[in-house]
Amino acid sequence: MKFGKCITFFLTCLPALTAWADNSSFDQAVNEYLKGFRACTEANSLRSTDILLAKDRFDIYLRQLDTAIAIDNSILKTSERDMDANIQYCERVENNLKRAEAAPILERAFTFCEQAKTTFEYQDFDETRALLEQYQRYKEDAFVITKSLMEIYALASQVRACGRLEEKLAEKQKLQHEKKLSLERAITGFEKFKLECESTLAYVQSSKFGVSQLDQANSMLNSALKHKKNARSEEDAFILLQQFPDKERSLALASLISSARSCEAQVSETLRNTSKEKRQQQKTLADATDQLEQSLALCRDANQLMGKNTSTEQLAKAIELYRQSATIKKTIVANKNLISLGKQHSQWAEGSKFSQAMSLTKQCQSSTVKEINLHKRELASVKAPDTSPPQPEEPDYTTESLSDTEDDEFESFSDSNETTSGAGKSWTDLIN
Repeated sequence: MKFGKCITFFLTCLPALTAWADNSSFDQAVNEYLKGFRACTEANSLRSTDILLAKDRFDIYLRQLDTAIAIDNSILKTSERDMDANIQYCERVENNLKRAEAAPILERAFTFCEQAKTTFEYQDFDETRALLEQYQRYKEDAFVITKSLMEIYALASQVRACGRLEEKLAEKQKLQHEKKLSLERAITGFEKFKLECESTLAYVQSSKFGVSQLDQANSMLNSALKHKKNARSEEDAFILLQQFPDKERSLALASLISSARSCEAQVSETLRNTSKEKRQQQKTLADATDQLEQSLALCRDANQLMGKNTSTEQLAKAIELYRQSATIKKTIVANKNLISLGKQHSQWAEGSKFSQAMSLTKQCQSSTVKEINLHKRELASVKAPDTSPPQPEEPDYTTESLSDTEDDEFESFSDSNETTSGAGKSWTDLIN
């Protein structure tokens, strides 16, 4: 009987005891939580005046929350005794505390962003990049605390504005990088120009340099100038030089340009003077060629006067023309510097014409003097006997030595069987 009553007791009373125990742990957990909740509300009140003390008070709340959860974690999932509202409230307090802590750090980041905008406008992209790096560091520190700052419209707008500045800087940096590459190419070009120009300068300043080396010197300078032209085509480099003249690489380029300009000026002046000298020498040869052509024309005129029935008068005229031709050529041959100049520069058009005119004139004079002597003998052989007193015998005409190493000279041909009032004189003396 007693055993049956015990069974009945447990069946009817145990659920009630269990419920009582559950309610007891729940209430205990809530009570423990509420101790921390007071600290939570205090933290919220202190947030705007003393963030450090507010964080300390909220840490107390978090510890009490952990203790309450350990007693009965159902407090996180119930609306009894306003637990859900309390927990949500403290979650907002926690979020606001994090924002209050992070916001000044983000504001500090914005100061660097604002400075970067100014340097960006002045196109000082290196400084802009450095400032934006500072901005990023402070922004990341703020977001480590909480990213919920982006839920605040004003802060989010500023972050987006700074993001756009970073994008603009990236584009400018890409262009700037291309300009820097252009600057380096310009520096390399001027370095090559300077090297070749200085080599050309040493060449034209050597004691062996003269008009014969002028073409080689011009070729060397033109080769150097190609490097300068390539360097000058780097427009971005000179934009960078103008924008940032005090930068290290800008100063390097400016120095190269200055030294290259000085070298080119010296080489160009020497080449101009040598070119002037060459033109004078070419003119000298051209003038001498004109004289030889005049001598050749006189010689040919003399030659044309002689034929099968050449008269004494025609022969005398031919002798006179020949004498004029020979005199002109002798003047040319006597100028040793002129002859040397013609030989030295025979590859010039003027030198070639001079050599050709000299050769033709020599050939003409050689054949003409032979014709003169031939016609003299023919006239002498047909002369009739004369019983009148002896008259001066017409002397032999002269010929010319054609040796390149000797001055032109007349050779006399005298008749040993005839005497004249001009005895003792050759036709050389009479013609000269």
